Amino acid sequence: MHLEFFAVADQRRTLLHIPNVAHTNPIPMGVRIGNYIFSSRVLPYDPETGQPPEDVERQADCLFRNVRTLLNVGQASPGDITQARLFLSNLDSFPIAQGYWQTVVGGPQTPPLHITRYTLAPALKVMLEFVAVVPSAD
Repeated sequence: MHLEFFAVADQRRTLLHIPNVAHTNPIPMGVRIGNYIFSSRVLPYDPETGQPPEDVERQADCLFRNVRTLLNVGQASPGDITQARLFLSNLDSFPIAQGYWQTVVGGPQTPPLHITRYTLAPALKVMLEFVAVVPSAD
């Protein structure tokens, strides 16, 4: 068993949601606590339909658009991501996801993707969790 959690002293959380993209359980897509954004597992749902597309390429496109939306809602940018975990139903899909990762987050300080094979929800071929640190306005 593995358990991970984060705490930020003296801060309140703000729930972050993506329009028409939600978990089936009652958790938000992410939270902002102080200068930190913690996502839950960002889903590859198409915001137009609220459902995941069939193929992994389209899911990856939807996923990384949803990542951008979540960052925007949290007043952050892709360059603020400091760590990320990619969930794949098939590890052969990594080059597709990595291409989107490089397009959305890529740059001189691109954090590595930690990869986990995830087969509990076969319709969801690619998902992502991340932590972002938003620079202080000071």
